[in-house]
Amino acid sequence: MGMFTELYLSLELQKNLPDIELSVLKYLFDGGNEPEKLPDHPFFKKVRWFLIGNCSSFYFVPMSTSHLYKADNGNYYLTTRFDLKDYDNEIREFLRWLYPYINERVLGHIGHIRYEEDVEPTLLYYPKMLELMLEDS
Repeated sequence: MGMFTELYLSLELQKNLPDIELSVLKYLFDGGNEPEKLPDHPFFKKVRWFLIGNCSSFYFVPMSTSHLYKADNGNYYLTTRFDLKDYDNEIREFLRWLYPYINERVLGHIGHIRYEEDVEPTLLYYPKMLELMLEDS
């Protein structure tokens, strides 16, 4: 059984996101409509994929917050803080799906992940730490 897991991300995404991925990001993080079509990725086979970005519990801050925006320079930026009971590794699969769309020029700290029983979070760094998290266990 999964533990309550908090994910915080603040990062820059690629300028020219594919339409399908952009519609999913808008749905999850910016109040957009449910996508008509989903990407072909294991993340979207998870029954609870749509909870990413908008769940919260009293183990952490009891509210989620997310924002996806496009700057005047055409770059997309994502900031999110949410937590959920990670029953089926939804967070890990979400990160696997999102990883290729992170702007490659972003190097360094992009967020953290924290489990309900942890005293300290695990910091996520792009690309190295995130790559280590995404490896198969």
